[in-house]
Amino acid sequence: MRRRWGFRGWAMVWAVLQFALPAAATFADARLERQGVGAESHAESRSDASCRPVHAAECALCQLVLRAFAPAAGPTSIVAAVRV
Repeated sequence: MRRRWGFRGWAMVWAVLQFALPAAATFADARLERQGVGAESHAESRSDASCRPVHAAECALCQLVLRAFAPAAGPTSIVAAVRV
């Protein structure tokens, strides 16, 4: 019976950590962003070498959105061969 309480204790600690750590990480990230002195995002009529990109060009989320919502090349025809 003693062993069962040990497992329950560790399960409770694990559950609390799963709840608390993402919130703590979000809070820490927000503090780091607030204290950052890097270039801020801005919009200009044209860009030059002094403008830093907001994020990398190979951003996985941007690539997914670009490919998922790109217009189709056109209607495709399906050719079916019938075997007799």
